[in-house]
Amino acid sequence: MQLLTVGDEVLVFFNDPAPFQNFVEMMRSERDRLDPDGLLLYHTNLVQLLAYCTEGKNVYTEIKCHSLLPLDDIVKVVTNPDCIPEVGFAALRHTYIHGDFGLGF
Repeated sequence: MQLLTVGDEVLVFFNDPAPFQNFVEMMRSERDRLDPDGLLLYHTNLVQLLAYCTEGKNVYTEIKCHSLLPLDDIVKVVTNPDCIPEVGFAALRHTYIHGDFGLGF
């Protein structure tokens, strides 16, 4: 899977505390939410891509994708009161494919 060979500048997940707070601010900002070239949309599309990569029965790919975006990070995002639907849906879809919640998305 090629995503594993790219650097941190490509894999934008906002996992650490300071970047996560910036991520929350982006979800609060109407300007950031509407920016078609912004980091918020990039992050959402990246999480969707991980979900697509794990479709099917390739356990190795599922494990690698899950290591890039672990369940604890997903829970932190979707339980945040400022989480917007687009971000939450992408995160939950990634989780569902891994079978962690079984929400049916």
